Amino acid sequence: MTLTDIASIATIGAFLIAIGSLAFSARRYITITEKTQESERFEIYHELIKTISKGSDRDGVLKLASQIAYIYELRNFPEYQDLTENLLNQLRQQWSAGGTDKNFVRLNESIDDTLAELQRRK
Repeated sequence: MTLTDIASIATIGAFLIAIGSLAFSARRYITITEKTQESERFEIYHELIKTISKGSDRDGVLKLASQIAYIYELRNFPEYQDLTENLLNQLRQQWSAGGTDKNFVRLNESIDDTLAELQRRK
């Protein structure tokens, strides 16, 4: 084995170590980013649920259109599908007690649409 062969092997070894270190760093970055996104989605989802069920947010009472939009937005959280279905069914029962009030009817219709969409995705 000549000095040139040893230099070639060392160069290849250094390159492989650099690639391995880069791959490890990239995987670590992706893992951290996924955890951050998961945490953010958790916060957004629970804020939506709280806002829908209270009928108000930090700015005051929600308009019907906002509340309906929030209900439709729950479709974008498939990881919470079972919980969403359960909570929307509970809200529908509460809002059905409102009788024929057209706001409650519209809210129940949006719940039915969202539940149908979630069932379709199963």
